[in-house]
Amino acid sequence: MVLEIVTGIKCKEYPKHHDGDNLLCVIWNKWKEGNGMEMLDQAIKDSPSGNNLSELEVIRCIQIGLLCVQHDAEDRPTMLSVCLMLESETADIPQPKSPKETGSSSSSPREPQECESSSINQITISAFDAR
Repeated sequence: MVLEIVTGIKCKEYPKHHDGDNLLCVIWNKWKEGNGMEMLDQAIKDSPSGNNLSELEVIRCIQIGLLCVQHDAEDRPTMLSVCLMLESETADIPQPKSPKETGSSSSSPREPQECESSSINQITISAFDAR
């Protein structure tokens, strides 16, 4: 969700408009190259508060977003940790692993994986409306 907010792009919609490219992989590559600001939503850049955004704030949000979509659940931060990282300018933020890495955090080597989805979890959400 953090990555979608920063980029203004829905992860599911991105491949349809960009020759099947995976948004997560594109964001990862831009962040790793030090070009994360290129992924910032143009609407945020054009907003009055967009002029007050520092590159460091945007890069921190992208880094936190990348941590939230780690393949292995044990590599993802808790919501409390995410809130603390977003609220604090001085909180240490761990380095995320490449979305192409898979496997558990054991000592076994990681094997490359295609960047097709940001999560392996299957979830169904039901919304109930009052009468």
